[in-house]
Formats: sequence, structure tokens, C-alpha cells
Amino acid sequence: MISRLPDGSIAMTVRPPLVYLDHWALRRLGENKYERAHFLKTFEKQGTVMFSLMNALEMTSNTGHSYDQVTSFLDDLGPHWLLTEVDPETCEQAEARGLLQPNCFLTDQRIAAVLFNNMPAGTIKLGAALKADQGDEFRAMADRSSARAALVQVAQQSREDWKAGRKMPTLLIPKGSPRWVELTLLRYFIKDGKTIEENDMTDFLHACVPLVYAHVVTLDSAWANFAGKLKLNETHVFTSRTFQEALKAMRSLRVSGIKAR
Repeated sequence: MISRLPDGSIAMTVRPPLVYLDHWALRRLGENKYERAHFLKTFEKQGTVMFSLMNALEMTSNTGHSYDQVTSFLDDLGPHWLLTEVDPETCEQAEARGLLQPNCFLTDQRIAAVLFNNMPAGTIKLGAALKADQGDEFRAMADRSSARAALVQVAQQSREDWKAGRKMPTLLIPKGSPRWVELTLLRYFIKDGKTIEENDMTDFLHACVPLVYAHVVTLDSAWANFAGKLKLNETHVFTSRTFQEALKAMRSLRVSGIKAR
């Protein structure tokens, strides 16, 4: 969560459980008054939302009533969120430099600064900041379209290799590490029969980092299925069909601190 210090600087801490909301979950909490009230009541006492660059990018391309509902919900969330990275390798490199949670999975400070500078004075209103960041500058800083396009090419070539009978090399990296989650999740997707499109890589980037660090993760059903195969003991994954269970988990889950790694 975020606190404004007397000198004007920002302090960022984790108040568990860490929760990741896919874009559909943000829209749902914007639209459904009952679920929204339940969620916000929980966050009066516990919880921190991992709001990723993928969330921010999808928000900056939206308009209309649904967009206004989501930004209103994000304003009501107050300080109980952190702007987080989407690239597992970046997180792993941060860990290797000795950065602990949440610093190892926070996004580029320059991007975060743009958000904070666009909040109404003295507030922590994420929705208002996103509305103010609808211009090209923020999207250019946060855009990950080139990464998605590159991932499509990698996934397509890897699927062709796999169909041709070429075995995937053994992963000689620690299970549960950011790169292990990224590569193992991608392998499950490659072995699936689904057509590989750029939107799939958007979903992929939504999933990787939260699955490493969050306690509660909401994903679409296909990626939730892949995530379940990872067997990450400290991660609880939910879909739109089990979202009521996710709300209960956010309220009842008892963790002693940040997620163990």
C-alpha cells in the first residue's frame, strides 16, 4: 500500500494478502455494487492490490460508462495498491541485486511518478490519475506491444518445434522463481491447441508476475487452468466463475507477511 510522507515522498509497503485483479475483475468490481462493497470492506483492514502495467495500459485505452465505473472503484480503493512490473526477468534481476518484496516487483519509478504526479493534491486516487494519463506520453512509457509481438513469434516457433517432435530442454532453474513460472506457463500454453494470438500474450503477461508474488490471483479460465498445473502452494487462483470464492479468500486468508519465496 502507499503512504504520502511529510516531505512529499512516497512509501510503499505490502499489507497482506497480495491480490491481483485481471481486467475483467476490475470491470466486475466497477459494475457490481454488492461485490464492490464486499471488496472495499475487506480492504479497510487487510490486503494490497497488485495493479500491473497491463492493467494500466488496458485502462488507458478504455472510455465510456464502464471505464468511469472502474476508475471510480480504483479511487475508492485508496492507498491499498502497488504499481507492479509485468516482466518476470526484470523481477528476477531485481531479486539478484538483493531487492526484497515489494521492491523487486515494483515497476519503473519513472512510470509510477507519472501516475503520482497526476493525482489530485494530497490524495492517493489511482482512477483519477489514470484518467489524467490518457495521453500518448504515458502509453509510450508503459507500452509492452513489442514484447507481446515477440512472445507470439517465440510461442509459434516453439509450438512448431514441439509438434515436430523436438523436446523442450529441461529447465535448470529453481521451481517457483519468476523465470521458472514464466517459462513453465508458456510451455503449457504451447502444448495446448489454442491458436496463438497477441491477445493471448496479453493474458500471459497478466499472469506471470502475480503468480510468483500474489496470494490471490484472478485470471481467465484458460490461464487459470495453466496456472493450476504449476502447483504453487502459496497461490490461490480464481476465475470469473469462482469470483465469489475469491472475495471470501481475500477476507479470510491469513498470512503472516509477504509471500514466502
